[in-house]
Amino acid sequence: MLAPAAIGRTNLVALVPAEGLMHVDVTYTEEANITDKTKNDNGAEDETISNFRLRATAAFEQRVMMQTIAGAGVNFYPAENATQSRSGGVSYLGELKRTALDTEHHPSLEEKTTISFAGVLSDDSASGVPDDNAAGIQFGIVSDLTGGCQGKRTIYGYGKEKKTQTIEINSCGNSDELHEAAIITREPLNLDLRQKSADKEFVHYAAQFHVTSCNLNPQYCVELKAAEAAANSSGGPNSEATSDNWIGATTTGSVTAGFKINLTMFKELKVDGTWKRYLQLTASVTPVTKSHAALAGTLPSSVETADRLRELEE
Repeated sequence: MLAPAAIGRTNLVALVPAEGLMHVDVTYTEEANITDKTKNDNGAEDETISNFRLRATAAFEQRVMMQTIAGAGVNFYPAENATQSRSGGVSYLGELKRTALDTEHHPSLEEKTTISFAGVLSDDSASGVPDDNAAGIQFGIVSDLTGGCQGKRTIYGYGKEKKTQTIEINSCGNSDELHEAAIITREPLNLDLRQKSADKEFVHYAAQFHVTSCNLNPQYCVELKAAEAAANSSGGPNSEATSDNWIGATTTGSVTAGFKINLTMFKELKVDGTWKRYLQLTASVTPVTKSHAALAGTLPSSVETADRLRELEE
């Protein structure tokens, strides 16, 4: 929170609250192309190339109140009896390629598997109201994705003659007499593979995001980033990149004109290959005096986050 708290300050005067319509649009994308190699003491080698792409979109809308407190800025809270609407979904596509060499450097394994899951937002998905002075916002994206894994695993053996065995992969994690599971070494963050029954697997995605604006109080963001870096210093080289704190948004507006929070940002994990996370957010609180028709005409269109950021990088 960038604004000082109003609780316990008798010299601060709360003005009459104004009602607004909060609208939040989110596009989150995670893309990776990672190579993992291992070699044992006998000289056998294994290589896995993991490609995946997760894309989540979410839109939240709710009536909120804007409370101006003289000397302390603006606080936000849900309007009485307000309900939040939500829409959106999550998709997860991937491909695994595994190869192996035996101790004599003969090919001993070839495997290729495709992964495909998709689902809509669950009722657990929600957005909070903006932080004080619209200096940030928190939201959660939750979805159960249905789908599966399909592929082939070919095993080679060498003796007097070369032997080949091909196995059909028809599962992501369940292995029994009817299922052969893929070996998934890399996957997007915040995913959990689950199983409803013997023949139905699904992926549970649950992520919480906290976006913080920096133009209102740049020094606060400098201190916040330093504190996060210190807290993550013992968590490995990717602690900050995997954090769901996104520091660097921009806030504009006022109670009479309405508020906007905008963020376009990416984080990159350190791997042998590439692994990037992209987040685009537009959050607004529009006073109810502006008609819904006018608001609908100015809502931003959905933009593919990865493509937009690539253009910025070029």
